[in-house]
Amino acid sequence: MKRRSYALAAGVSALLLATTGAAFAGGTPNAAASTRGASGAVPGVAGSVLGPTALEVNGATWDPHFTDAAVPSLLNNAGIGLVRWPGGSYADTYDWQTDSPGGNVPFSQFMKELATAHAAPFITANYAQTSLGPSVAAAWVKDAGTFANYSDKTALWEVGNENYGPWENDTHPAPHTPQSYATNALPYFKDMHAADPAAQIGFPYALTRFQSAGTGTWVPDPAAWNDTVLGKDGKQIDFADVHWYPVFGNPALTPARVMATVRKIPAVMRSVESTLRRYDPKAYVITGESNISQTGITANEQPVAALYAAATALEFLAHGARSYGWWDIHNTPNLDQDFGMLSSGGTAPGPYTTKLTSTASRGARNLAAASTSGLTVGHTITIGSGASTEHREITALAGSTSLSAASASGQNRVHVTNVAPFAPGAPVRIGTQPDTVTAVGTGAGSTTLAAPAGPGQRDIRVAGAGLGGQLAPVFMPPGFAPGARVTIGSGTAAETATVRSVGTSASLATTSASATAAGATRIHVTSVANTSTGVAFYVGDPVVVGSGRDPGVDTITSVGTAGANGTGITLARPLTKSYASGVPVRDAGTGITLTRPLARAHGAGGTVATPGTGITLARPLQTAEPAGTAAASSGITVTPALGASYAAGATVTDPGQQEPALDTPMPAYDGYKLASLLTSPGARLVALPTPSSSLFAFASLSKGKAAILLINANDAHAQSLRAPGERAVAALGTQPGHPVTTYTYSLENPSIVKGSASAAGLAHGLTLPPESIEVLQAP
Repeated sequence: MKRRSYALAAGVSALLLATTGAAFAGGTPNAAASTRGASGAVPGVAGSVLGPTALEVNGATWDPHFTDAAVPSLLNNAGIGLVRWPGGSYADTYDWQTDSPGGNVPFSQFMKELATAHAAPFITANYAQTSLGPSVAAAWVKDAGTFANYSDKTALWEVGNENYGPWENDTHPAPHTPQSYATNALPYFKDMHAADPAAQIGFPYALTRFQSAGTGTWVPDPAAWNDTVLGKDGKQIDFADVHWYPVFGNPALTPARVMATVRKIPAVMRSVESTLRRYDPKAYVITGESNISQTGITANEQPVAALYAAATALEFLAHGARSYGWWDIHNTPNLDQDFGMLSSGGTAPGPYTTKLTSTASRGARNLAAASTSGLTVGHTITIGSGASTEHREITALAGSTSLSAASASGQNRVHVTNVAPFAPGAPVRIGTQPDTVTAVGTGAGSTTLAAPAGPGQRDIRVAGAGLGGQLAPVFMPPGFAPGARVTIGSGTAAETATVRSVGTSASLATTSASATAAGATRIHVTSVANTSTGVAFYVGDPVVVGSGRDPGVDTITSVGTAGANGTGITLARPLTKSYASGVPVRDAGTGITLTRPLARAHGAGGTVATPGTGITLARPLQTAEPAGTAAASSGITVTPALGASYAAGATVTDPGQQEPALDTPMPAYDGYKLASLLTSPGARLVALPTPSSSLFAFASLSKGKAAILLINANDAHAQSLRAPGERAVAALGTQPGHPVTTYTYSLENPSIVKGSASAAGLAHGLTLPPESIEVLQAP
């Protein structure tokens, strides 16, 4: 198996030295400096000091399995100190006094379960229904204080769930606007604080679609929401609740793309804390909900979810978040739609078994199988049976497409209509020429201009496409990626250019709700956001008004409310002509930037097409192939390469959609369990710099114990870390033979394996398997 070797980060060395009792050697280059909301900070030592509620999970009163006998100990064993209740959007329809509608777990039972789990409550009060109001929320605070296991030092409260979003229930006038929430939430804060002056009460903080697409995509102006609410209610607000779903929808994602979202977190935390400092310096940050996407996605319950859960939790905590919460404990009984940490059981189809039709050699990336019809790309499969088994991720399955552009003889990159059948290691046949895929880019794509584009312009606005089960056109069409050649226009008016960067596609399309006069800077529209498509008008985006050859194009400066009597959208400049009621109004998105300016004018609706960036072959083509030539892959392509050989007839098993037995820990749970080794109360946690984008490192020091958590996000290659020899030996034990406890989780063996290593052995280095987590603990 190919391995990549890197020098161990200096920050890890600094932590290793700390195991002998020294300080963190002055901190690390990117260690979090914030200790907001933490206690017991160590002067002069960088990082975040953690409390007892660092790890959180979302529960729900509608979850029939929350009271399963196994649940409390499972939560406790994963270091979970906080449970959010009564369940996301459900909270804004729920009356705690009657446990309705449709509740399975009354509040008294919830508190009883928490006592067994040794966890604190995080309650979302019903803000949305004016029929209940602030007094009901205050009564809940008062009632909570009667339970012996309740402490206002650890319990959290929030006024409503994601009330910035049009998907939420809200019966107040002008719902989902910052002015409405700021005005109507204030009595909740005041009454709840009157019921318990020490109660910690937060509000839903809005992120942008660039920070967290799964929650920010619907929100027209997150900054206006945060500034307005904090400006009016800041004196009553104790924390900001950030919901983190970095992916929107369920596109096909590689583990590398899933894990790349973790790199956004430091900048997001800096942004949130900067806003809080302006309005509410005492407030801290929590991440009340998180998963990969707000929509069920294959990666949720695959081994990469363990890496994602551990890395995202530790990154937020190391950069100042008080707690980090996973959505949720249980969800659906379908493997590819379930967000849960624990299995919901169920009877969905699966597993599926096929057999190898020829020998698969050690080091192979492709398996010849009798059938691939029951397999799913992204699933972790088991190869072999009994003691001779290994786990691998499916990266491509046999399939056929065609060349989207002609390929010349001697060319080793070919453009294909669809890249889904291909992955590194897949056998491919271009026409009659056999070859092997070494790299995969994008397939072909086609769309239309969402706004006119003129000579000298480098930025073009394009219509979106529905992807990954999303029927609405909310994604940039496939194929458009940096380096791709695009053709704008058609016929004699067509011209070609190369893509430099890709932004967002056009989003909300609606109509004007009333006539608009020339010179106006405000347009009344029938909608400002759409819950079906998950898009909105966004501040800073261009907007197209009208249609035909010369529509109005301007920039959105603010977004208000819909309807002829609403506040509409405000433009940067006055309109140059008048428009009747009912004309099209469209957010054109940030678009595609080209490497050179356009030479011609192109009207809205003109075509924009690309053959994509294609696939790279191991050998150049021997003969030229025209566009339309068949391109086909075969077998099952897996990662990483096989570690053993398997004879023809060996079994290949895909779990299908079926989950394991009820309450079986899923990968995200394993990620939490490993993260919990670094998050004990009083621990100081730092995120460490690494020499590789696919390597993540975190370190923790607590009560004389040190721990390092390392993640290799590369699903194809192991990574070897060369430890600094004598310093590592000195750090991890007073004697070279002193044992260090190890915990390993990997794609190749997706379960936590506890072991030990000597300081002397670690002095020679450490190898991280592909797609893995390694924790080292030492006294």
